[in-house]
Amino acid sequence: MPQVSEGYTTHVFGATLLPSFMMGLFYKGRAERLAEGGDVHYHAMPKGGLGRTDDIVEQFLPILEDARQSGDKLRLMGHSLGGVVAWALAHEVTDAVDTVEMYGAPLRGTGLADFFKFIKPVQEATYLSRDSEFLKGYDKPLNGPIVRSLYTSIDLFVVPPRDSCFVEGDRAENHLLSPRALAFSEQRAGEKVHPGLADHVLLPRHGRLLAAVAA
Repeated sequence: MPQVSEGYTTHVFGATLLPSFMMGLFYKGRAERLAEGGDVHYHAMPKGGLGRTDDIVEQFLPILEDARQSGDKLRLMGHSLGGVVAWALAHEVTDAVDTVEMYGAPLRGTGLADFFKFIKPVQEATYLSRDSEFLKGYDKPLNGPIVRSLYTSIDLFVVPPRDSCFVEGDRAENHLLSPRALAFSEQRAGEKVHPGLADHVLLPRHGRLLAAVAA
């Protein structure tokens, strides 16, 4: 059982190419709120995230396997590629996860990766493309943990953001940051729309959106 009085150990997975010394600047406020007094651990992507995404997930799996062995429940937070990694880890060891929260995570791939895959078949682009077999393996509801996805309609890195970032599960939450109100025909079930402006990079630091989302 999670030790609520001492908070939740929280692991934060950063975006592609974001160095470890920058992670606190981008994520500290939200990560500490999510941890509720528990320890926060920051993880930059190995080799900047430029490589096989399945290998990156494999490197972080022992964190969750150790938690399962000890009966702990972790909270996971991930931005961009880090969100994909957190999502995959939560699927792999679901019973060790209390919450997984993602920001601009291309869970069903992104057109940007398709473009780079066409120019040069780099491994990261292959694993994050719209037809990625790796991502298709995790394209299913995550039941049990709270699963929360935050994304913005102004995102040049995740194309299209609403289709790629939307999550399902028995405790799923989807939060879209949009600079304009959506017409009734554009609204979708299971998605809350918040007014505001932020791109892919600044999404985890959007104070108004974060204040509207429960810890």
